Amino acid sequence: MPALIRDYISEMKFHLEHLTRQPELALDEKLHFLRETRHTFGRTALVLSGGGSLGVFHLVRCLDDVSIAGMGATTECGHGKMVS
Repeated sequence: MPALIRDYISEMKFHLEHLTRQPELALDEKLHFLRETRHTFGRTALVLSGGGSLGVFHLVRCLDDVSIAGMGATTECGHGKMVS
């Protein structure tokens, strides 16, 4: 295992164990946090820079507008306009 990944896992383990030892946090709060962490730990994520995220935002917004308008799945989004 590469040292960088090993160090990351070691650091995560340290902080998660530290969190579980905190008496001021209720058990249900700890369990909720740990379940959410388990859900995302070690998963690949897509991170977009400014232009890429703006393009995805536009696409999602356009698809949402199409859904609200009730045009159905045949409508496509392109260049800022809805095309049927």
